[in-house]
Amino acid sequence: MGNSLHFDRFGRSFGLGLLLLCQPFFVEQALADEQMPAAAAEAPADNKAAPAKATDKEEADKTDVEAVPGKVQLEVDIQGLEGDMLKNAQAYLGLLQKKDDPHLTELWVKHLHHKAVEEIRKSLQPFGYYNVQVEASLEKQADGKWVARYMVDPGPRVKISKVDLQWSGEGAEEPALQAAAKAFPVKAGDFLDDEVYDKAKGSLLELANSLGYPDAEAKVARVLVDPVKNSAAITLHLDTGHKYYISDIRLHQDFLDPGFVQRYLVDVKPGDTYSQANLQEIQKDLVKAGYFSLVDIHPRFNQASEYRVPVDVNLEPAKRQMYSFGVGYDTDIGLNLSANWAHRRINKYGHKADARLKLSIVQLLLQGNYWIPIRDPRTTKLGFSVRLESEILDDSERDTLDLE
Repeated sequence: MGNSLHFDRFGRSFGLGLLLLCQPFFVEQALADEQMPAAAAEAPADNKAAPAKATDKEEADKTDVEAVPGKVQLEVDIQGLEGDMLKNAQAYLGLLQKKDDPHLTELWVKHLHHKAVEEIRKSLQPFGYYNVQVEASLEKQADGKWVARYMVDPGPRVKISKVDLQWSGEGAEEPALQAAAKAFPVKAGDFLDDEVYDKAKGSLLELANSLGYPDAEAKVARVLVDPVKNSAAITLHLDTGHKYYISDIRLHQDFLDPGFVQRYLVDVKPGDTYSQANLQEIQKDLVKAGYFSLVDIHPRFNQASEYRVPVDVNLEPAKRQMYSFGVGYDTDIGLNLSANWAHRRINKYGHKADARLKLSIVQLLLQGNYWIPIRDPRTTKLGFSVRLESEILDDSERDTLDLE
């Protein structure tokens, strides 16, 4: 089943980037809603020094070392870190990423080792460590294996000295937004942690969106870090933008009665405040109904007038009938066969039917059901059932017919 929910204006991802400015004692961490890469960028593969003049034999030996796959053996050992910090350092370390590359050369091992210290330092900044010390060594053992070791001391962790959080825009005085700002989980005195900060900022923007502000954004999102004092000042200025309302819900389908489908949309009506969460809820309800193979809900912001946006609901039918068959074994009735049938759309009013058959040497079970959605079809339906059961006992036979 394919389902999609489009949000042209607020499909944003909130990431974290770090920008170090060469200023005395201060580092500016510009959080521009961009995801920090999982690993440091690799240097170009052609960055090699020109070799001195060599004999033919030396050239052949050089070719053997650099071009034969698997020739360079490498071990990388990072000490002093654990948990997420170790995982992040490993993700940033280019030498570790290239460890099993069949084209890795000894020259490239040395080049990547030269970059490793800075890569490890950068990998720990998202956790609030800006005074990382790394002791690095690279040696070639007698058996030809290269061993790179990095002893890491994260140093003291940066603490937040100040948080300047402000709302602006049409919804700046919304009680829910003001309450969320007061409860912002990143406060002065806390340790700096990029993940915690990003999540908290994202939650504020999601809240604004749920209140009808899909254009909410961070106008200023800045973290100033003083590595000498191990302190950070956070500035976060958020703008709600304008509040949007739903002007119309346009239903696109021709296989069910429009009035019946509208009963699934009662929680979102024209004139309601626009909310991504509410649209997601009606999408879930339509998917669970079982009538549709595709549920596509698309707010048309390009057609909005005076901040009132129409919403298109596009539905495609699911297959009307389903069949399944099985073979099983039961200690009471022995080997048995089963068959199931379901009709998911008998008519345009959403009536359904299903039946199941279970057959063995000593038992026959046949049951059928007919379902009629009433009132709120998400929770209420009227059902009729018939059940026929025939069972052979030790010295008799029992037949049962139930109607409900």
